Amino acid sequence: MNEENMGDVKINKIAKPSSVYFEMFLGTLNILVSTIVLLFSGIVQIFREELTQLIGTQFTLDFKNLIIINIPILVFGILLHIYSLERVANKKYKLYGFFIFLLGFVMTGLITFLIVKYSLNWFGVSLFGKTSIGLNKLFYFPSIAYIAYSLIIIYYSIGLMRR
Repeated sequence: MNEENMGDVKINKIAKPSSVYFEMFLGTLNILVSTIVLLFSGIVQIFREELTQLIGTQFTLDFKNLIIINIPILVFGILLHIYSLERVANKKYKLYGFFIFLLGFVMTGLITFLIVKYSLNWFGVSLFGKTSIGLNKLFYFPSIAYIAYSLIIIYYSIGLMRR
């Protein structure tokens, strides 16, 4: 028998500890990075007027889009933690895998909306305005990386649901 009964919770002995540790690590990494970005963005957003007076009005320093786009990453990290705990307990882990799957589509929709509304370099334009710095093609990378990450989450969540 591959399950051990401990009160109301059945512990799944088939769940490999290495994959559970990887999921916990990945969840923690997502929570940590998104929390740091959210804190920094929130602080800059709060002191935006003072910073604009210091550096000039040519930079917009609008972090609202970055805050909105990092919330799903934080939720993904939390859901991945819950998924791994539910997987060890052998409960509703496939349901959380499905939630992660849906979250991947939400993330893809958010970045697509920002790209359509602003442009592929929405990140540079929202921070530095339509200056030469803000319109630099280097700011295409955050959009491309976020699209790739959201598609990886969709693919990874399909694997989570199949376990």
